[in-house]
Amino acid sequence: MEEEFVVKEGWVVKESGQAVLGQTNWRKRWCRLVRGSNGASWSYYRKMDDIALNQPAGRIELNSTYAARELEEGERKKKPNCFALGPVFDDFAKRTYYISCETVDDKLSWMEVLNAATESLQAEPQDKFEKRKKSVRQRMTRRSRKPSSRRQGENDSKQEVCLDPVQRMEFWARLCQIIESENWKKTDTKNGVTVSRLSFTHNDKAAVKIEGVIPVPPDIAFDYLQLAMKKGGKLDQPFRGEEVLQKVEESIPHASIVYNKYSVPLPSAAPRDVCLQRMWIPSYLTRNGTSGMVLWSTYHSHIPQVQGFTRVLADLSGFVLSPHTSSDSSVHTNAAILIQIDVRDSLQTMLEGSYKSGLLKVGLRTAFAHISNLVEQYYKCVQG
Repeated sequence: MEEEFVVKEGWVVKESGQAVLGQTNWRKRWCRLVRGSNGASWSYYRKMDDIALNQPAGRIELNSTYAARELEEGERKKKPNCFALGPVFDDFAKRTYYISCETVDDKLSWMEVLNAATESLQAEPQDKFEKRKKSVRQRMTRRSRKPSSRRQGENDSKQEVCLDPVQRMEFWARLCQIIESENWKKTDTKNGVTVSRLSFTHNDKAAVKIEGVIPVPPDIAFDYLQLAMKKGGKLDQPFRGEEVLQKVEESIPHASIVYNKYSVPLPSAAPRDVCLQRMWIPSYLTRNGTSGMVLWSTYHSHIPQVQGFTRVLADLSGFVLSPHTSSDSSVHTNAAILIQIDVRDSLQTMLEGSYKSGLLKVGLRTAFAHISNLVEQYYKCVQG
């Protein structure tokens, strides 16, 4: 029989799953988080006698698709010290549980152990589990110290629109420098794609790098990505609702200031919006044959004021395409993508957790492989 260990248990107040006349009830339940060789589970019981009979009122087999998180603006509860436990992405087959604890410390303790369990793809030794708990607590503490991001109309970014072309090229140089930095940690390479990140604990924004080789010349990759990211292109999904607030075309490199709104595939999550300055950098502007795109959050006086949206902030992000000589002396493209982003509130906590669990890394590799295949198909068409 599998040996199980009780990580944490105690009384909480849980919101009922059924609403009567639009109202839900809150009932006291005994909750228990258990770890075993096959993973972890969270159960709740109506009374103590049910524990001995192994008759929970509900049970979740925890994995990396679940997370314990703070509540979003649109799901505030009247009960104190609440958190949510549920699926990372919208899934009608999985329920989101709302739990109220007696104290803030108890709430944070539950979130700590639950997220440490969900970020483990398999059962871990106790010492490693304790380190994971510590990492979760550090991230939670850092997020709680950050100012609220829900008020719109405030200057979320101190970076004004950059009109100086020399300064814009300096932004590109900084992007290249960050990508080439030796400070990347937790580097992981599979199927020719390397995913790395900077420390989540010591950075305000999640910083992730994806890098791999695409077997086409860099100018072909650059041309395709420019076409594919325009509206109607095969990679246009993030830009379909984009509103261009300003174009900077008096000097090279040209730039655009764009505003976009996004719905979030997360139960009860507030929609996000973002204002970015974006530049394409063709290879004739660089001295080493590199090309790519750079973007960052900016402030603009014409940003729409939309109630209920949470502002996304991006530090220097984008991609760099560099010449790469293959074993047969063909010139291919080394593509490095940098994402430095704070999607705010519970979504940021879940983004960091999904990376640590491995779920996000799988998604990033899949996305890179998809882009690479599209670029190769385009190259074959160009060649005739």
